[in-house]
Amino acid sequence: MPPVRRPARGRHVVTQDGDRLDTSPDAHRGPDTVIRAGAGAKTRQDPKRKALDVRVMDGSWPATFWMPAPARLPTGIRVYAIPDIHGRADLLQAMLDAIDQDMRADGQRHQGAVAVFLGDYIDRGPRSRRVLDILTNNLPDALQCVFLLGNHEHFLLSFLEGPSDPAGWLFNGGLETLTSYGIDAPSSGFLSVSCQDELRKALLNALPERHLVFLRNLRPSFRLGGYFFAHAGVRPRVPLESQALDDLLWIRGPFLTSTEDFGAVVVHGHTILPRPLVLANRIALDTGAHDSGILTCGVLEGGGLRFLQTSPSPATVGGGPRPTPYPFS
Repeated sequence: MPPVRRPARGRHVVTQDGDRLDTSPDAHRGPDTVIRAGAGAKTRQDPKRKALDVRVMDGSWPATFWMPAPARLPTGIRVYAIPDIHGRADLLQAMLDAIDQDMRADGQRHQGAVAVFLGDYIDRGPRSRRVLDILTNNLPDALQCVFLLGNHEHFLLSFLEGPSDPAGWLFNGGLETLTSYGIDAPSSGFLSVSCQDELRKALLNALPERHLVFLRNLRPSFRLGGYFFAHAGVRPRVPLESQALDDLLWIRGPFLTSTEDFGAVVVHGHTILPRPLVLANRIALDTGAHDSGILTCGVLEGGGLRFLQTSPSPATVGGGPRPTPYPFS
């Protein structure tokens, strides 16, 4: 087969089957971007390696082999799915360094690598501004990126656009975001209209233009091969192309308890678990990075799956043990 052709950064990935994946901002307009899977690559051995404080994880800890995945990707494509970062710029940078090293593992960069960020970049953690700096200006050159909208970015955008529920955002992690931009935040739950207006103006003045453009161009979902990527999940029995934004950003119960086939395997964050979970119809990746210090990245290629994880640091987080290897189910 011909080699994968490397596109200009941030525009397209061309698979060995001739399919083309558009990752440009102009493509981020809805949940219906699809690439049909071609013949899948065989799963292969992955050498042991370490990158800073990031470990390769699977049931044998550390991983030496890919494990079976519940869906397939097009030939020549590898996906790094990264869930809720929540202001933990330290963990994001460590993970990006590990991904960069992972792409170099065979002696050359993996030319069909796509990072799908699942939303909730901001709030709760201390360095939301730095997270957006990294995502808008400091990513590995060989990595094509897709950025999804999370409920916390939606919170912030709603606050900027006018009357909303500012306390709902500010006291659900928004205070830390304001502080990261150098804005003095209120300490009580009551906000007068004038105070809301002052905070809105202060945040608009403090947000770099590239941060605002980034936030306004986040897409609600993304589909590739046998996978559908969304921040929170999907509503069962609703076609993937017809999912409501509120469900993509917020859903829990009906989605988490469903054993139905959604039309694709859903890769999501939003709901915190002590370790990643793999089921026949979904893959859950949020391990509560802002508090646990554990940021999990799902690595998908062909019909295989493995994980990269940061390890908690007692010096920077409140604690919590490293997750035990999870059962594949």
